[in-house]
Amino acid sequence: RTALSLPLGCCPPAARAEMSLQETLGEASAAFSNGDYETALSKFDEVLLEASEESHATLHFNRGLCLSKMGHSTDAEEAIRSCLELDPARAVAWHNLGALLLAKDDDAGAADAFDRAIESAAEAGSAEQLKSSRTARAQMHKQAGELEAALALYQLVVDQCEEEGVAAPNAVLCQRGEVYCRAEDWEAAAASYQASLDAHGALTSDADTANFGLALFNAGRGQHEAGSIDAAEALYLRCLDCGRPTHALHNLAVMYMQNGRSAEAEPLLREVIGADPTHSLALTALGTWLAQEGRYEEAVPVLRMSASAAADAGDDATRHEVLRAMGVSCFKLKRYAEAIEAFQVVAEADPSNTHAVNGLKLSKDALARGEGVKAPDVEPAVGRAHPPPKAAAPAPAPAPAAARAASTSFAGAAASRAPAPAPPQAAPRPAAAKPAAAAASGDDDLPDPTADGHLGVVAAYDDLKAVPYPAGVDPRHREAHLTLAEFHEVVGMDKAAFYAQPKWKQVQQKKKLQLF
Repeated sequence: RTALSLPLGCCPPAARAEMSLQETLGEASAAFSNGDYETALSKFDEVLLEASEESHATLHFNRGLCLSKMGHSTDAEEAIRSCLELDPARAVAWHNLGALLLAKDDDAGAADAFDRAIESAAEAGSAEQLKSSRTARAQMHKQAGELEAALALYQLVVDQCEEEGVAAPNAVLCQRGEVYCRAEDWEAAAASYQASLDAHGALTSDADTANFGLALFNAGRGQHEAGSIDAAEALYLRCLDCGRPTHALHNLAVMYMQNGRSAEAEPLLREVIGADPTHSLALTALGTWLAQEGRYEEAVPVLRMSASAAADAGDDATRHEVLRAMGVSCFKLKRYAEAIEAFQVVAEADPSNTHAVNGLKLSKDALARGEGVKAPDVEPAVGRAHPPPKAAAPAPAPAPAAARAASTSFAGAAASRAPAPAPPQAAPRPAAAKPAAAAASGDDDLPDPTADGHLGVVAAYDDLKAVPYPAGVDPRHREAHLTLAEFHEVVGMDKAAFYAQPKWKQVQQKKKLQLF
């Protein structure tokens, strides 16, 4: 804040004295603007000795600003109070007094000063000061946990800006979003942060970005639980770039499973596990679904990792459920020794679990007859998908009970107020001849990103958007049949960049283009 030009009275000797005071005042203002607060203070003191009384309030205020900038808070407070004794309606002085009192932890005094600043600014019609003082008082309410009072003041600032036809300050929108997060009004929080992005292009800090992700995630969870699948999907997808990607991917995958969209869920769960190999809920959801689909070779290593993660977390109920599913998968594969090991743990912990008890007996009988095979030396990698058996797989079914339970328990844990820590980075994938995206998606025949068309077939975009497709078109990769030029025109990037993205991003873009 720069020092103001002062209204000086006429005092003898009139002309020369006034010119001298104005020159000194100009020097003080220039020194203040240049950050030379000591010189500015000295010049203001010189003027104060000779200026008319009507200028004293402003001079005391300017002296207070200099002293505050110099770190002399006690003297600054005294100067500001001197200003207010002469001009009790000066809103900016009340505001600065509030800031000084707040800095020395006099919350009651600061609150009273900011309230007086708001009252004075409203009476004087000082719009900018009114917004500043309301914002400062709202921050105090926020720090004290008085959320309704804070929201009321932030809303007054936003409403005032709308009346003026200007954007609300970024800090106000982000602080309001934080208060909504504390109040667990997730949709309102997300809307406030989105308004900040729309108006200013960025949030004020990394903490705000994390809170925005938290708000989007929990708003998505609320829509998910209410059965509003499209709304939940949109919120989860927006959450992916805001610091909670594994959380959002997991719940999005579970929602897909619950709604018969398992083909979309699998790559998302694998991406979660690739980023966090100990993510028990994703491991459980994927492992039980693979077993349900009859993909036992893939299910076993996932279920084994899930059981280990549940044991580390002390979650015996999940561990036993997973071990039972693992026992069934091993039995189906005739790996009876492993089935016995899994069923044994469950049966000993819960003798009333007839599935485990019967599985244990059948596995022992089969092993006694000399049947069975050994476990493979190297099991399939968990973090990437593998093509299902060539035999026709059953139609996708809703997620198993384990997946639904996982969604519920996960959502509850995620609803904490504190932003989640940044997710672990995915382990580097081994080098391979095929594009890196293949490892993430499990697509072992990923389209050649340098070729026009795919599998020798080139088709136009309009012909690929709806059935029947042209002969020879791969329905999994309709977009790949575009020429390189049309691909870039339609998708907005080249094929190599597109297939280097995570699978969920590819799916999201293909949906928008009607190619999924």
